[in-house]
Amino acid sequence: MADKFSPKHDKQKKVEQIEEILHTPFLEKASTWVLANLKTVGIAIGAIIAILIIAYGWTRYQNSVTEKALGLEGKAVALHQKVKDDAAQKTAQADDNAAKQPKEDLYKDVIAAYQDVIKKYPNTTSGKRAVFMLGSLAYDTGKYEDAQKYFAEYLTKNPSGYLSVSAEESLAYILEQQQKFQDAIDALKKVEAKASAGRKTEIQLAIARNYEALKQVDNAKAAYQQIVDSNTSAALKEQAKKRLEIIDAQQNVALGPVAPTAAPQATATPAETTEQPATPAADQTPTESAPTPVETVATPEATATAEPTATTAPEATATPEPTATPEPTATPEPTATPAPTATPEPTATATPEPTATPEPTATPEATATPAPEATATPTQSY
Repeated sequence: MADKFSPKHDKQKKVEQIEEILHTPFLEKASTWVLANLKTVGIAIGAIIAILIIAYGWTRYQNSVTEKALGLEGKAVALHQKVKDDAAQKTAQADDNAAKQPKEDLYKDVIAAYQDVIKKYPNTTSGKRAVFMLGSLAYDTGKYEDAQKYFAEYLTKNPSGYLSVSAEESLAYILEQQQKFQDAIDALKKVEAKASAGRKTEIQLAIARNYEALKQVDNAKAAYQQIVDSNTSAALKEQAKKRLEIIDAQQNVALGPVAPTAAPQATATPAETTEQPATPAADQTPTESAPTPVETVATPEATATAEPTATTAPEATATPEPTATPEPTATPEPTATPAPTATPEPTATATPEPTATPEPTATPEATATPAPEATATPTQSY
């Protein structure tokens, strides 16, 4: 009889336990099914193994594709940076040819490089980033519709991507460039709720700027004041303060012209200026113009014949004959007023008695136009 503590006894006990387990109903059915469907089980196991192998191979392939995509993207980014640096250097050197070159031509090779990444590796992270970069380049070159298309495509493929908020913000700026200011404000407010703390202030500045474009001054001032009161950087606060100062200055200018409009009505300076020219008119010489000598000759009224002399004096001075110019020196004498009758005659003596002037024979000797006017004046005085 074997000892119950001997190794042989322990081995026999373990065999009995295994037989007991195998004779349970569930395990009997399971073992029976396995024996009956051994081929099916083998196929399933083989399929699992095949899936694992394919997954491993695909992972390696994806890693390889990702690496290749990253390499191609890196070349595009390096070219992009080089073109930007060259453009900045030429601008600093005041290169006129570089300044006149369109940005589209400047970044032509860069655009082609990003398009190559998208074409070869469209579903990789690098390919999706290339779409975003094409949107940025289109925005920089002023092609806002193309930029809008690229950013929307990126958001469709990457609604939760780490560049999705930047794409939405860029779309809002495109709306601003298209002068759709209210749409831009609505889009920027949505972006503000998602943006990081570092970007919120920039977005708030953009919102205030669009309010200004809509001439909603109160909303703009409130947005700028919110930035001033925030804990943002001093530089951004300074920008907001300057905009507030400009808005206040514009409002003061708009209200300023109301007071000065009443000032010209109260002053009487225009009336004084119109009266002043009348006083110096009396001091003008008879040779200035026809209307003014009438007033100047009429001032020395010596006799009652002053009114007719006022008519004859300007006519005597207006004679075109050069020989008659010395005789007008006698015009200041009030008694010699009939003297202008003799001025047309270059050789005749005008000093004789005024009684001889009515003679019709003496009048034809003068010129045709001045003689009748001169003979009429003595008859009135005589």
